[in-house]
Amino acid sequence: GRTRKQMYSGKVNLEIIKQVKQNVGVPVIGNGDIFTLEDYREMCEKTGVDLVMIGRGSYGNPWLFAEIKSDKHISPTLDERLNVCLHHVELLQKYYDEYTAIHIARRVVSYYLKGLRSSAHYRNLCHSFNSYEDILLLFEEVKKTNF
Repeated sequence: GRTRKQMYSGKVNLEIIKQVKQNVGVPVIGNGDIFTLEDYREMCEKTGVDLVMIGRGSYGNPWLFAEIKSDKHISPTLDERLNVCLHHVELLQKYYDEYTAIHIARRVVSYYLKGLRSSAHYRNLCHSFNSYEDILLLFEEVKKTNF
């Protein structure tokens, strides 16, 4: 649905994906710009693909898969969102050394904070994390602002 030159920029071209689906005899997997349940529905309805692959749309929003499976919107509470994020960071710490885990967590945590009150400010603070405790302190501030 995009040219190699476009990479992640621009909007995925659903018409091209539809044309591919109509002209090949193998299953087609649609991909690109799937950030919401509506995006998933649109991909399926407009292209007729056999499957949909989700990448960036799941960053900070692992509930997207359950939404698609249930065909219902899911609105996690702030505590649920932060707890899943912390679990994500804990898994990073199990897999990587502390330095690497925290540097990856800077990006991961910022995805989970997207859309919250003062999220731009909090996402900027993520770049200065040096420890797991820094994340916990930020989450305490986020809770005060968003409750």
